[in-house]
Amino acid sequence: MIAISLCMIVKNEEKTLARCLSSIAPAMDEIIIVDTGSTDATREIAADFTERVESFTWGEDFAAARNFAFSLATKPYVMWLDADDVLEVAELHKLKALKHQLDDTVDSVSMDYHLTFDEFGSVVNKLRRNRIVKRERGFQWIGAVHEYLEVHGNIVHSDVVVTHKSLGQNSDRNLNMYENRLRRGEVFTPRDLFYYANELKDNGRYELAIRYYDNFLATGKGWIEDNILACGRLADCYNELNEPRNMMDSVLRSFYYDKPRAEFCCRLGHYFLQRDELQMAVFWYKQALNKDHTSTIGWGFENIACSTWLPQLQLCVCYDRLGDYEAAYMHNEQAGSYRPKDKRIISNREYLSQRIGKRDEEVSCLSEKKKRVLIASPVQQQPTILALFLTSLKRLHADQLDLSYLFIDDNNEAASSELLEQFATACEGATIIRSDAADSQDVYVRTDTTHCWNEQLIWKVADFKNRIIELALEQQYDYLFLLDSDLLLDERTLEQLVSDDKDIVSEIFWTCWQPDARPQPQVWLHDEYSQWEQGRGERPSDTEIAARLEQFFAQISAPGVYEVGGLGACTLLSRRALQAGVHFGPISNLTFWGEDRHFCIRAAALGFRLFVDTHYPAYHIYRSADLDGAERYLQKATEAEVKPQTRGRLTLSMVVRNESRRYLRQVLEQHRQYIDDAVIIDDGSTDDTAEICLQALEGIPVKLIRNEVSRFSNEITLRKQQWEETLSVNPEWILNLDADEWFEPSFVQELDTLLRSKDTNVYCFRLYDFWNPHSYRADAIWRAHESYRPFLLRYDAAFDYKWKNIPQHCGRFPANILELPHRLSNIRLKHYGWAKEEHRREKLRRYQILDPEAKYGWKEQYLSILDKNPQLVEWQE
Repeated sequence: MIAISLCMIVKNEEKTLARCLSSIAPAMDEIIIVDTGSTDATREIAADFTERVESFTWGEDFAAARNFAFSLATKPYVMWLDADDVLEVAELHKLKALKHQLDDTVDSVSMDYHLTFDEFGSVVNKLRRNRIVKRERGFQWIGAVHEYLEVHGNIVHSDVVVTHKSLGQNSDRNLNMYENRLRRGEVFTPRDLFYYANELKDNGRYELAIRYYDNFLATGKGWIEDNILACGRLADCYNELNEPRNMMDSVLRSFYYDKPRAEFCCRLGHYFLQRDELQMAVFWYKQALNKDHTSTIGWGFENIACSTWLPQLQLCVCYDRLGDYEAAYMHNEQAGSYRPKDKRIISNREYLSQRIGKRDEEVSCLSEKKKRVLIASPVQQQPTILALFLTSLKRLHADQLDLSYLFIDDNNEAASSELLEQFATACEGATIIRSDAADSQDVYVRTDTTHCWNEQLIWKVADFKNRIIELALEQQYDYLFLLDSDLLLDERTLEQLVSDDKDIVSEIFWTCWQPDARPQPQVWLHDEYSQWEQGRGERPSDTEIAARLEQFFAQISAPGVYEVGGLGACTLLSRRALQAGVHFGPISNLTFWGEDRHFCIRAAALGFRLFVDTHYPAYHIYRSADLDGAERYLQKATEAEVKPQTRGRLTLSMVVRNESRRYLRQVLEQHRQYIDDAVIIDDGSTDDTAEICLQALEGIPVKLIRNEVSRFSNEITLRKQQWEETLSVNPEWILNLDADEWFEPSFVQELDTLLRSKDTNVYCFRLYDFWNPHSYRADAIWRAHESYRPFLLRYDAAFDYKWKNIPQHCGRFPANILELPHRLSNIRLKHYGWAKEEHRREKLRRYQILDPEAKYGWKEQYLSILDKNPQLVEWQE
């Protein structure tokens, strides 16, 4: 727990000070109020809350005043507020809890700052500020006006919110201070230029504000968030001066500093909407909703409306003008999810219901209308492979999708054509188009070494794909899923790709293009098939290329969605992409081999980004030797199918090291029955531990991280690495076990019930320390099985996880997770790490080296590890 001094500077704040101090005082250990010259009742009000009311002679320097206030603090940590800030009741409770969680390793604590609110009480603008700092670090305030606190070190980002509740009094105080400094001949820093421009703009002096914003940006030394905000305010100034071209230039200028932010996408959408260029407006409003185009850091000024309800409402307007009333209705409902009482949205709902011509109850279901997906493939395939391909199509999950199928039959084997006919008979909505008779150059030759393509065959397939695109457009499908007929799909693939909400996205698969070659993905980053990052004009060495290649492969080996430069063979295309003109025809001035490369370059030129999804890799039957693996792939998919789909996704998280002669294979065979993916850190193994992991979990997505040097000597760094790597795969439930632990059999039967729980975030279990294969130790010292520990966690991104920052015995999860809703389970967990004498001796040696004084563990337990006659209890299932 930490103690905090609240240090504030005030002047003539009698209308707000009592409100502020009342909201924060219960959580403070000391309150210091520095008055800079009040002429009202400010000092008297402050005296009601503290005896520490001090005076400071005002010298037009806010940083000097705040530094003086901080210098008076006596507690280990210092917090600051302005007099028109408050902590709401819920935030006060969070702050009290935070004080108990923090220790003296923390240098600063940041908090969200909610600045303005709409008429419904929802936050409109916010940013993040460092609010609490460690006193002994001596952090200083900088800047006479619009001062900031310069901090570094261990910064904790809390979920506590400070709310700004200004009484709305406008003042030219800051503007006067800046102009006094100019008259004194002071040279402004880049930050001063920016904030002086802000004051000029806020006081309606737009031409001069423009000059100072330009001066600020010209320095090239501004903070990125200030640079972006300056571009937005430049646009505001030009808008006030009715200069639309300069306004647009200012918006586009922001793209120089970062990817387009939601606010600027909305500005562009508004620009084109005003000019009735509706498709362009739609494009930019949709970009505003793209999470990739929102600020991820939180330190900068954020207009929340621009990434939530505002673009949805404007898309409603656009689609109404375009005559697509169902799309307009759905976007209006999305806006309504943020502002259900907004009269504009209520009025739009009534109007659009009439335009659609549906009964009220029918209209209410529009947002749940199933997406129509056309699954299509040009087919010239061996019957054995085609049968497996069609089997995998039949098993695709599509509860929220309306599926149709289209095959262009280019087969030269009657058995393959018959398989397509059988599929069309069994599956409603399947269409077969016969191709023209193939000539000798059209025959697709496959050997056990490679596949033999020629120019005529490539562009014939491209023509087939373009015909499919035309049909998908004519029949107004929402998505087209183009597949090669030698692929097998996981049953979850299509729903996952649709949920990615990308215009062009492929499911990954890996292929050994030569029999003894390393498997490679069908996606790449640059040019024809470069799978490493490389800048224009850069010539990396062979060693650097190899390192970058490994980095790319490691990234796409983890479940996720990643941007790439090229893709093919298993690709979902949105209607928007089809309408924009993507296709597979040759680009006349491009010599790249293969229709997919021409497709990707054309798509990029049309403004589309390409993505690969790696959650459920497909299986490629490239040669006859792959048929055995195909059967195993389908069998594993069948095992996955019987798992109830209503339960949450389960990610196994594990650290391993030199486990080849221990229990790793047995443990992973147990876990593969119920996990959906895994994150494993191989912490410096010198044996084949990593290979065992991949073999035992074959067919399950595994993110494997290899530490060249073990980090276990400082366990907290290893556990934090394990945590961060696990979060990188976007887990829902995390099962955190060591390589010598597994549950009793009832866990398999009970797990789905645990994961379906809506009101539990953490499950705790009893761990039994086995001293031989059949008995566990139970005496006065070895009593782990008498208490419950957390091993299963539902990840909550909104929760502020805190670690116990000690080098050993720090825990495998953050220390504060039991603040979340949790339950105790009667299912028992077996721990075999002590079950052999050589393992016990090895662990004792490790503790003697890493914790010789038992600072982090229990000395008596260390000494008892080699007891000759431990008290053992036989395990009963």
